Amino acid sequence: MDRLQENLIEWITGSKVATVTFSQKKYVNRIKKIAEDHAKLVEIVAENEDGSITAHIPTKAIHVTVYGSKNNGYSDSYDDEKEGAQE
Repeated sequence: MDRLQENLIEWITGSKVATVTFSQKKYVNRIKKIAEDHAKLVEIVAENEDGSITAHIPTKAIHVTVYGSKNNGYSDSYDDEKEGAQE
């Protein structure tokens, strides 16, 4: 079986719970740690043979960061990288 390469966050508008699937080890470990510390908030649904994980988390835990924001430490160089990839 090929290793799953996707990371996925999905929820229905208005829902208090989101389903997440992560294949990246740093996020897998983060979800496991949060589930250990906050068992009432995070439910691990599946730990797959390929190392990926699926869990339910509160939608309030989802945070999206925009590149180039002065508050998150990213520079505008992301815009240059994005433009180069589209050429």
